[in-house]
Order: sequence, then C-alpha cells, then structure tokens
Amino acid sequence: MRSRDASILRSAALFLLVLPANLLGNDIDADGVQDAVDVCSNTPPGITVDGEGRPLADWDGDCDVDLSDFGVLQINFTGLDDAALLQANLTGPLPCVAGIPDKDIQLRHVLRDQPSGNTTACRLPTSEADYLQGSCFLMEIYAVDTREEPAGISCVFFDVDLGDTDCPLAGTGIVVSDTFPDFQSGSFVSPGWADEVGGCTLDTGVGVGEWVLIATFGVVGPHVACSTTVSLEEAEADSSVVGGGATAKVGLGGPSDVNILCPGVIYDLWPSGGDGSIDAADLSMLVPCMGETAPLSGNCKGLDWNCDGLIDEIDRSFFDTAWQKGICSGGIEIPACQLNCDGMTRGTLELGRRGVSSEHNASP
Repeated sequence: MRSRDASILRSAALFLLVLPANLLGNDIDADGVQDAVDVCSNTPPGITVDGEGRPLADWDGDCDVDLSDFGVLQINFTGLDDAALLQANLTGPLPCVAGIPDKDIQLRHVLRDQPSGNTTACRLPTSEADYLQGSCFLMEIYAVDTREEPAGISCVFFDVDLGDTDCPLAGTGIVVSDTFPDFQSGSFVSPGWADEVGGCTLDTGVGVGEWVLIATFGVVGPHVACSTTVSLEEAEADSSVVGGGATAKVGLGGPSDVNILCPGVIYDLWPSGGDGSIDAADLSMLVPCMGETAPLSGNCKGLDWNCDGLIDEIDRSFFDTAWQKGICSGGIEIPACQLNCDGMTRGTLELGRRGVSSEHNASP
C-alpha cells in the first residue's frame, strides 16, 4: 500500500506541474504571478514584474514605481538601461528635470531627420548625428524652467551656430512655436548662423515640469563628406521667467556632432558598418530581400531605398548606380525620400525629385 500511495502522490505532483498556471490559483492583476505568491496583487496592466509580482523598478518595495524610486535612480544612475526600465514601469508622475544650479531656464537642441511632432515632452526626442550629403534635417529647440519653484518661462531667445565653414551646413525656414506667440523673432544672418531666435508668452506655467518646444528650422547638408558641431549661443535679447524679476540665467546645453556621409553608405551592406565599397558581398545581402514588403525586419530593414513599401527592381536600379564603386564615388544616385527634403522644414526647401546624383560629391 505504501508503494501504491507513493505512486499516487508522484502522479498527482506531476499532474500539478503540467497544469496551466491559471488553473492553479487566481491572478487578479493578470501579471502572470498567482495571488498566492504575488506580493503586489494590484499591478497595473502592462507593467513588467519579477517572479514575486513586484514591478521591476520598485526599488523601495512599496508595489508601485513613483518619485521615491526615481530618487533611488538619480542617486545610483549609471546607464540608460536603468532609465528605460524606470520609464517602462512608471505608475506615478516623473519629474522631467531636476533643478540645475545657477540657471533659471535650460535649453536643449535635438537633431532629427523627421519632425518629432512634440510641442511639449517629458523626455526629449532622440537626437541623431549622421546624414547623407545634400540631405535635409531639422533642429528642434526646447526649454524648461529649472528653478526650485518654477512658475513658467516668459521670454526666451538664443542664437544658433551651425559649425565650421569647412563643413557648411545651411539653415532655413525658422518657425517659432505658437507657445511663444509674442515678439517672435529669428533669422539666418548667414547660412550657418541664426540670430535672436525665440519669443514671449503671457501664459504662466510654460515649461514647468516638462520641456516645451521653442522653435524648429531646417538644415541642408553640404555635398561633401565632413563633420562639424552645432550649438546654441547666447542672444543679445533678454530671456525671463515668471516672477523672476531680473534677466533669467539661461543654460544653453552642450554642442552636438553632425556627420555628413558619402551617399554610397546606404548601399554598403556588408560587413556590418560597411567596408567603403559596394561589391558582390553587398549584393548578396540585397538578393534575399527582393520582393519583401513592409514592415521590413532583419537584414531587409532599410533596403526599401525608394520608400514605396516594397524591395524591388527600382531599389535594385539605385543600388546598381553604386556597383563596384567606393561610397564617395561620383554618379551614385540616392532616392529623394532618403534626403528628407520634401516639405520637411515648412520653410523654403523644395528639393524633391527621383534621386540626387553624387556627380559633384567628394570625400574629405
């Protein structure tokens, strides 16, 4: 009997092991951890949890992710992965910017190949550094009231330096945000220098607890491979904050690198990062992707060069213009959509066409 009893118990244990988890007990918050062992049984939908049902960024152990957890992150911050984890699990308000000593207003600029669509943001859009020769991109400038007791930005003005003359970026089409509708100003006094960009508002609370967009303008890259840095500079016009009295102290943020790349880099597929020429190895990466349609993934992602949702003979025809050439050689054609110039800047750019030849392109 004892042997039979033991056999029954083993069978029952095995049966329990293979039962679906939702038959073993309740999971009231549907986080995949049964209530019997879930230390945080009210986890909001979509929050990532550990084996005990606790949100992964709940560092103070109170079953939610809030400002006290953010304080732990600030003290121990060592990398972006931790910040991304906090943002993914956050259930309470996230302060956008901590106080910056000796500054009333902090500015930041963001470089984009497409508009971010943000007028306000807690986390600024990702800034990008690499652009093709002759392509267009945007600079978006944001501000935030960084005082210990912020009440809002009243006026904000700045200059823009687009870098060295040996890598001549050209700005165009300044658009000051409607958030600052009064006394708007800003113009390019030279292709690489914008003067007195900004505006004012009578509203209070602007730039409190979040970044607010001040202005956007377009930038056209040169037809030469080069690198430079762009930066914000102090304007002659005063900036001010609500209740601030004297002229506001403005932090301009750091400079950003800009790399203007030879056109053939988009066809230089192998090895990863390219080897400077377009040859049979690169063709071997294109061939398996012919006929693939959007959404593209894996090795096919980014090979729909003419942006029509299909990798086909049109894309192959552009690739052929770079065949057996170096990435900076003349005659390489780039589809217009890769240059991002059609109507992007809401300014004066009108550069769209089938493609742009690199006949006049040159390496540094």
